[in-house]
Amino acid sequence: MFSLGSIFCGLVAWLIPGYELLSKRFFPYAAAASGCLCGAALYLQLFDLECDITAHDWAALLDTGHAEAFVSGALLASALVLNLLACAKHWCIQKGAVQ
Repeated sequence: MFSLGSIFCGLVAWLIPGYELLSKRFFPYAAAASGCLCGAALYLQLFDLECDITAHDWAALLDTGHAEAFVSGALLASALVLNLLACAKHWCIQKGAVQ
């Protein structure tokens, strides 16, 4: 159940800056909301790992540990890049460089 919540939070963390990049409006707290959802997704992954540890499910930890670490890092890096691009677009529009 925590994995589904993590996937949902991660997708929404990507969709918010994606919407910012495609729309002409800028919501000033969108990057913060995206960052919070990214953090929530990472927390849910850690909580899912903790549940496997308390259940002594070592096979699940060995099977999924490296993949979860890689995907968590990819989520964090891609959400950061998308949010920076959305903020840069807004900054360029304010400065008059892009219409």
